Order: sequence, then C-alpha cells, then structure tokens
Amino acid sequence: MKTEVNVTVSKRSRSKLDWISSLPDCLLCQILSNLPTQDAVKTSTLSTRWRSLWKHCFLSSLEYVKIERPLKGEAMEMRLVSYLLENSKILKKLTLVLDVSIKTEESAVLKKLLIIPRLSTSCQVVVL
Repeated sequence: MKTEVNVTVSKRSRSKLDWISSLPDCLLCQILSNLPTQDAVKTSTLSTRWRSLWKHCFLSSLEYVKIERPLKGEAMEMRLVSYLLENSKILKKLTLVLDVSIKTEESAVLKKLLIIPRLSTSCQVVVL
C-alpha cells in the first residue's frame, strides 16, 4: 500500500508546522508500534488527534496482557480492563493481580469482571 503526502509550506511557517501530524493514521500507527508502550501512550498529550491514536494502534496487536499493578477495583482500573476486553478482537489472555488489601471487596471486583462483555471470543481472564 503506497501513501503519498504532499505538503507545501512557506519559509515563515516552517518552524511552526507539525510535520508528523500531517501523516496518515496508518503510518503514525506504524511509528507508534516501534516505540516502547509507555512512550507511545505519552504521545496522547501532543494534540487531540493523538489522544486516542495509540489505543487503536495497539489493540490490533494485543494478544497477551498482564497488568502487574495490584488491582483494587477502582473506577479507572475497571475502565482500562473494560476497554481492553470490549475492544480487542484478538486478545487471548488478560492476567490481573488483585490487591491483597481488598480481601473483603474481592468478590465484588470479580463480579464486575464477569459482566464485562468481551469482543474476543477466545479471551481468558486470569486473576491472581
């Protein structure tokens, strides 16, 4: 697949031009996929166009995900888990570690995990 990008710029505006953002999404995804994940996520602060670009780039290649940070069942954590399960077509295994300090809420967290719909029919969720 060949993609051409033609940009004409005056000398005065060259210093202000964002060359990378003028590239098509498929090429930006290729660039992001060569970065360490943390750096790719940091690109979301560059502009509104970049805010969700990294998500689309990585979802198509995620098969095995292990979140090593102990899960407490907080809203942001559950949104991340939901996002991965609901949007990744090829996810095969999602491994989570529960925080040992939440033993009393453990069953509530597990119930939340069970009701999250999964896009991948072969995805297995493992809770340690």
